[in-house]
Amino acid sequence: MQYQLASALLLTLAGQASARTIHSKRVSGTISTSFTDKSTGGDLGATNVQTVINAGVQVWLSGRGYHLLSGNIQNSGSLIVSQTDSDTYSYAIPVAPSGQTVYWAGSTTSNGNLINNAGASILLNDVAATSAPTYDWYLESFQNDGTIQWCGRGDTGGSTYQLYSKKSGVNNGLIVFEQTRGNLGTAAVWRNDAIVTGQPPATLTNNGGFLMRSMRVDFVQNFLGNGCWMIGNAATMYLQDGVGVFQNPTGGPSLSGQSISFLDNTGVLHMDTAVYSQASNFGATIYGFGQGNKLEFYETISTWSYSGSTLRVTFVGGNSVNLNIGSAYASAGFTRAFGPAFNYITYTFVAPSTSRPAQCLLTAPVCAALVPGQGPAPPASSSAAAPTTSAAAITISAKPASSAVPATSSSAAAPTSSAAAPTASAAAPTTTAAAPTTSQAAPSTSVPAGPVTSPFGCFQDSAQFGGPRTLNGASYVDTTGLTNQACAAFCTSKGFPVSGTEYGEECFCGSSLPTTGPATCDKPCSGDKSQICGGSWALTVLVNPSLPLAPVSSSAAPTTSAAAPTTSAAPTTSAAAPTTSAKPTTSAAPSTTSSTAPAYTPYKYDGKLVGCFADAAETGAPRTLSGASYKDGRTLTNENCANFCGDNGFAYSGTEYGEECYCSNTLPTVTSTQCNVACSGNATETCGGSWTLTVTVNQAIIDKRNNGTPPQPPYNPLGCFLDSVAARTFTGFSYTNDTMTPAQCAAKCSSLQFAFSGTEFGNECYCSKSAPVTTSTQCNKPCAGNSALICGGPDALTVYQDTTIPVVVAPPTCPGLPAGYAVCAEGQRVSGGKCVNA
Repeated sequence: MQYQLASALLLTLAGQASARTIHSKRVSGTISTSFTDKSTGGDLGATNVQTVINAGVQVWLSGRGYHLLSGNIQNSGSLIVSQTDSDTYSYAIPVAPSGQTVYWAGSTTSNGNLINNAGASILLNDVAATSAPTYDWYLESFQNDGTIQWCGRGDTGGSTYQLYSKKSGVNNGLIVFEQTRGNLGTAAVWRNDAIVTGQPPATLTNNGGFLMRSMRVDFVQNFLGNGCWMIGNAATMYLQDGVGVFQNPTGGPSLSGQSISFLDNTGVLHMDTAVYSQASNFGATIYGFGQGNKLEFYETISTWSYSGSTLRVTFVGGNSVNLNIGSAYASAGFTRAFGPAFNYITYTFVAPSTSRPAQCLLTAPVCAALVPGQGPAPPASSSAAAPTTSAAAITISAKPASSAVPATSSSAAAPTSSAAAPTASAAAPTTTAAAPTTSQAAPSTSVPAGPVTSPFGCFQDSAQFGGPRTLNGASYVDTTGLTNQACAAFCTSKGFPVSGTEYGEECFCGSSLPTTGPATCDKPCSGDKSQICGGSWALTVLVNPSLPLAPVSSSAAPTTSAAAPTTSAAPTTSAAAPTTSAKPTTSAAPSTTSSTAPAYTPYKYDGKLVGCFADAAETGAPRTLSGASYKDGRTLTNENCANFCGDNGFAYSGTEYGEECYCSNTLPTVTSTQCNVACSGNATETCGGSWTLTVTVNQAIIDKRNNGTPPQPPYNPLGCFLDSVAARTFTGFSYTNDTMTPAQCAAKCSSLQFAFSGTEFGNECYCSKSAPVTTSTQCNKPCAGNSALICGGPDALTVYQDTTIPVVVAPPTCPGLPAGYAVCAEGQRVSGGKCVNA
């Protein structure tokens, strides 16, 4: 199938050289000669007439304005509808047109029936217009075995793409909905209004591919078939409730037998409740879910877990959904986050190696403005890649292995992340520009497709701070063909089990796992933009388990057997504040062991970084954190300091000047921006600065101290306030706990610098920097951790305020909500889903 589609796209310009230009309002019947109609509002077809476009024939309606398609159309050639050419009869001086409308209405067996044969293509393209187009096809039926591509601008308000069929609609080829701008406020849908509950009189079937790029596409019914849905370029596949209800008479899994593929790290898959409420096993297999993608849900997420190949998401209301996302994911990589309207699951790392079904390899050229009087340029090569059959290859994308071969030698050019990186990287010591000590020739075309590897994560490159490369084995640079697969194959060929890509074009190899901290990997690979190849001083790391790893020596955390210095033994200061270049001496550190390489030490007490704060000792006042303390000029990290403080019963820890650790049970209040000194035990972490503290909260200690009593001062009760699943009142941090109390929630929010805390439905906690607005009377749910207390209710928050934290005052906004949903201030009303003055 994929080869037929490629041929269709190459056929687009067939007969162009001999095409004639005509000016007519309507053409119908059998068309055996290519032509371009530049007239304003040129139409195709006629009521109760069969219009046939023969193979090898191009029909192009290129004039301005409203274009109407009528009757039945059978296409074996190429049909293009655009506003590319000016109408010389209507415009003395050609000007850019506004968005066009391409309309096709059919309601009988003689009207609105489309057959787009294999090898044929239909292109609606209004990219060059000054506003977004409207493509409305209300068909009787359609069958697509070729390619149908709809292209538009997608500016304010978005494009309107509506593909309706009254009777059955079948896609065996490729359908593309695409915009050149990413406004997702788009009315785009493929649906059949005749499909209702029970046994429907018509069906919608996808056996081919449906590609979404830079737009939101809504689906309101279930689909039959075994096709693939492809999400790319920040598109959203929006599954409404009807996907689990309509064309699903048995209430079985939605989209059973289908595939959903994330093509890059920007796409979103959204699910409303009924998509999975009848059958918790979602029917489609999901491919390519990785860093940057979102699994978005209407319901509030309670918990999630991963086992085998299944990601299970459980919701507050009791529903759950099981998603088949493939194997080899790291359970710790899944996190929950909140957007303006919905919560979602993300994955921290790149997608594991996975194969994709053949339908997911179908593609089409990215939409671009057409050239007046000519036509769309043919693709340079087949746009539908053959399926990858190598099970051993790292098939993070469908990129052919040959394109992954590095084109340059590391002996000729060293990696250049320090030169090409953003400002922070450019300021690094010049030693980072030095080539790795192991000079290797660039991989040749004989490099195999790739070893069996597993993604390990995204890690900092210690060269950013003047140290050696995190992966300091063989390396090379490839500005045009780098992929994670190519880098892994190169490292394996050199005997290195660990590979890392950086800044989109650099490959590094190593013998041991990285011990640096996590980083942000956000650079597309130069050889495949759908993959992420590290970032600025950040490595996307893969591991080949078939090769042995070198042992990594570890640095021990401060032992708790040594008594922590008392408050009086804290580092002394003189009455006059020293200059910022000088630091006071501190008490002796607990015993430590030295190491040759830093090792990651996990937090023992659920430690979380809070921020950078000023140390009052600079002015001669007591230490801001005046509990236990120690100094370690060799192995200090934020984790070691937090664990030391936790071992001694302190909830807060602070590192200062790279080598000092301080503890307290009180959170600092004066923030700073001068935490800029690397930790002595890990140069990739920041351990405060001159008279500044990098502060960590030991959340487990705070949680343990909270009991079932209401929060005490500085927490003030504010009352009961309205909440909504569709538009959360508190959009900061949130979590669910079976031991929830208002005190626990308030302490958690305060530890993360949120002034407002709210408990809801007995076991939920929400945090915010802004005060709630609309009151409620529905706070009636006993707390899960103490039934004598109230923890909100359904869509209702029991709210407390920490008066020691500054309040952020901001007008309420409601971006991206459905019409009619908003949380507005008093004296405002809802209009178009937004808050406006009454």
